[in-house]
Amino acid sequence: MAFLRPCLLSFIIINAFVIRTCFASSCQDLLKSISPASNEQWIDSDSSECTKTKCRLDYVDCLGANGWPAPYGDRQGAPKTEEMVLVFSDEFSSKWRDFGPGKDARWQALDLMYVNNDAAIFRRSAVSVRGGNAVITASKTETEGPYSAPWGDQLATAKYTSGMLQGWNKFCFTGGYLEARIKLPGDDQHGGFWPAVFTLGNLGRAGYMRSTEGVWPFSYDICDDNALHKQDWTDHNGQRINQCNSTQGRGAPEIDLLEVGVWESSKPELSTSFQVAPVLPPGLHWLDNTGGVYYPTYADPTLYSGPNGWAGINSYMQNATMFRPRPGSRLADAMSATHKLNASHFTDFYVYGLDWAPKKYIRWYINDRLIYELNALALKGGTNSANQTVGDRLIPVDPQYININLAMSNSFAPIHPDIPLPSSMLIDYVRVYQARNEINVGCDTAEFPSQVGFFTPGWL
Repeated sequence: MAFLRPCLLSFIIINAFVIRTCFASSCQDLLKSISPASNEQWIDSDSSECTKTKCRLDYVDCLGANGWPAPYGDRQGAPKTEEMVLVFSDEFSSKWRDFGPGKDARWQALDLMYVNNDAAIFRRSAVSVRGGNAVITASKTETEGPYSAPWGDQLATAKYTSGMLQGWNKFCFTGGYLEARIKLPGDDQHGGFWPAVFTLGNLGRAGYMRSTEGVWPFSYDICDDNALHKQDWTDHNGQRINQCNSTQGRGAPEIDLLEVGVWESSKPELSTSFQVAPVLPPGLHWLDNTGGVYYPTYADPTLYSGPNGWAGINSYMQNATMFRPRPGSRLADAMSATHKLNASHFTDFYVYGLDWAPKKYIRWYINDRLIYELNALALKGGTNSANQTVGDRLIPVDPQYININLAMSNSFAPIHPDIPLPSSMLIDYVRVYQARNEINVGCDTAEFPSQVGFFTPGWL
C-alpha cells in the first residue's frame, strides 16, 4: 500500500492533479498484481478506466446485451461477461508530445506518401495534441515526401497534406479489446476523407512496401503451394515465413477497426474488416461458410449492418445467373461488413471497439454495442471447380500494433470538389484491455519474435 502515500501528500497540495495520479497508480497496480512481469508503464498516468466488462463466449451466448433476435428468441437472461484489465492507454492529455522518430514511446507520426493511391502525403506537422485529443488535420497544402516502393525509395508530391500515427515496433498486443473514442473529420455530405484505425502484424510496417512483401496480410500455417509459390489467382509470390521454411507460418494480417467514407451525400458508411491472405481461389466465397459471420444490428433502423457490397476483382457470376460481389484484391480477401452512419458521427465523439480472440473470433462494437462478428468458421479453406485449393486461414495469432490515419484517395471515397478543408480527426483516447488470464503484450515474444533484425534488415 506504499503507493498511496505520495498520492495522499499530493492530494493535500493540489486536489485535481492527485485524483488523476491515484487512479493511474490504481490501474498500474492492478495490472502488476495480476501479471508481475507486465510493463505497467504502457498505461497512461491519466487513465482511470482500469477494467472493461465484455462477453467473450460464443456469439449466441453474447447476444443478451442487445436482446435475442430470431431465431434465438427463446433464450433467457443476460450474457455471461468477464472483466478485462487495462494493459495500454493513451489519453492524449499533454500538448507537449513530440511524435518525431524515436521521440515518443507509443507513436510515430510518419512523413510518408502511403500506398493506396493517396492524394495526401502524411506529414508530422499534421499531427498534434490539443484539448486532450490527438488531432490529425487534412489540408489543401501541396507537399512532398518519401515513397517507399518495392523497387526503392523515391520522392513523391501531392496537393493535400494529412497525418498518420503509427505504433509499429512500440506497443504490440496479442488478443484483447481495443477501443478508440473518435470524432470523424469533415461531414456527412462530402466524400474524400478516409479516416482509419487498424492493427497490423508487427512483421510488416504499414506504408513500407518492402517490409510487407510476403507477410501482408498472411495468416496461414500450412505447408502447401500457396505458401511456397505464386498461384494463378493471386499477385503474391508466396508467404515469406511459412510452415515449409520455418517452425510456423508467420505474417502481418490486418484488422480494420474502422474505415469511413461518404460515397453518397447524407449516407456515410463505416466498414469493419479483416484483410487476410492467401486469397481464396476464384468462384469461392467466405460467406458460404455457415456460422462464420453475424450481423446483430442488421435490422437496426440506423445501422443496417450487413455484408460489404464492394465488388472487388475476385467477384464472379454464380451459375451464370447471380453476381457474387467479393471484397478484396489479388493480394487479400477483405472479410468486411458495412454500417450506416449519420451526421452526429462527425460532430460528436463515438467509441469504436474490437474484441480479438486469436484463432477464435473478431467482434466489432460502436458505443459498446456489438455490430459484427467474424469467426474461425469463415476462414475455412476450399477447393473450386478447377481443383484450385486454399487451406484454412487463421484469426490472427501474431502480435499486432495500432495505426491511426486520415487519408484522402479517389480509390476509396472520391474527393468531392467542395470537401471542407482544413478538417481534423479527433482521437480522445486509445485503450487496450485483456482478460486476466490472457495478458500478452509485446512486439517480440518468445513464440513470435518480430523486432528489427529478426529477418531481412534494411528495408526501412
